[in-house]
Amino acid sequence: MRRIAIPERGISGLSLLADEKKLLVAAKNGRKVLLFETDEGFSWRKQPLDVYCRDSVVPVVWRNGDGECLFASRNYTPYVLDINRRFSKEIRSPFFKRAVVTGQPVSVESGYLVPVCGVPYGCRLVSPGVMFSENGKDYRFRSFISISEDFGMVFGSAKLAKLQDNVVAVVESTFPYRLIFTSLSRDGGKSWSRLRFTGISGLYSVVCPVGDRLVLLCYDRDTSCIKAYDSRDGERWRLISSWPVEQELSHMEASASSRELVLGVAYSSGEAEVVQLAV
Repeated sequence: MRRIAIPERGISGLSLLADEKKLLVAAKNGRKVLLFETDEGFSWRKQPLDVYCRDSVVPVVWRNGDGECLFASRNYTPYVLDINRRFSKEIRSPFFKRAVVTGQPVSVESGYLVPVCGVPYGCRLVSPGVMFSENGKDYRFRSFISISEDFGMVFGSAKLAKLQDNVVAVVESTFPYRLIFTSLSRDGGKSWSRLRFTGISGLYSVVCPVGDRLVLLCYDRDTSCIKAYDSRDGERWRLISSWPVEQELSHMEASASSRELVLGVAYSSGEAEVVQLAV
């Protein structure tokens, strides 16, 4: 395990993107979004980025075919920003009153799926869904993963990961309990299986493909640990590791390269760090 502190205080949330050459971190500090980049030597460079999020949404950094982009939000209306070209475009849907992007997109046949959570028209609770894009710039609604009113729970977070030809959604309830569910799509996100409880409770759940399996991480506040589970079918999960943390977490994200899992952690103290894990 290797831990590298991010040289900034006051961070409440972050997302990250790792590949073989560099690591890109988008961090939320108050209303401002900060962008940090580092290479294998882990010498951080802060990139200029004039982006503000006046709501509580944590930005999501992602790389499409044209370069890096950022999903952020203005008053709970999501938009995508091309970091290099400084081009931005709102993402709107006739099915959501308001919504936010909650995780990185995944590739499917002919395009990309983006996880979102928002309040559907005719409902009062936040529910998870997906948007679709053919080019990484223009997005349209594709489907709901589930409707919260059907379960009597609020599903406020959704993450996506590819597993063979399927897309697995990891959905976290935020009220009345912090429970983690999964759903599978076999048709590129057009339809989803009924949510299945994983048997896992926790906060800030993230999921990444590692080899031929998925690794799910979450924060267990009761034991002050980050726990890792793996699955080869997206439905049955087993605990593979647990790491104690000394501070309470405020947010967590992960990104996988071919060699390792990279975890970004923000603490309630305002400190943040990147942790390289072997799983």
